[in-house]
Order: sequence, then structure tokens, then C-alpha cells
Amino acid sequence: LEIEKGSETRAFILEEDSFEEEQKNNTCNFFGDGALKSEALYQTENSYFFPELYPSAKAMAQCSYKSYLNEQFEDVAYFEPYYLKDFVDGKKLKS
Repeated sequence: LEIEKGSETRAFILEEDSFEEEQKNNTCNFFGDGALKSEALYQTENSYFFPELYPSAKAMAQCSYKSYLNEQFEDVAYFEPYYLKDFVDGKKLKS
């Protein structure tokens, strides 16, 4: 599934029909932890699963360079990251 630039960031609950439209006419690649969770739900002839591959900043280099060449920049003065989960301090409390 390729997400269009500018689409809303949101948490996504996996259901049997979550990628139904995308799977009809496209190749769908599932990777990382999501591949293992998705494999049982999305078995189609054009779905591929790669649990050993994980997203990394290195993989984003080509996308970043393309945006740079097209002069598509974020205004970092007003940019705020969006985290799907709230930060929880992992320090253990003394008993």
C-alpha cells in the first residue's frame, strides 16, 4: 500500500478487508512485525510477506533525495511529529 503524500496519519486496525481494494489491482508488500500479523489475513496472489525486513532511515534516503530534487520541503519551524502511541517513561520505580 503506497500512502499518498499529505494523507492523514492514523492508527490502523487490521481487519480481513483492510486492503481489499489495494489488493485487487496492485502488488502489496508487507514487512516487519506487520508481515507476520498480516499473513493470515491477506493471502492473495499479489501479496508478499517479508517479516525479516524493517523500515529504517537508510531506506528513506531515496525518497528524501527525490523530494529534495523536486524542492518539496517541510517547514521544520512548524513541523510536529505525530506518534501513534503516547510516550511512557520506562524507568522502574523502587519498591
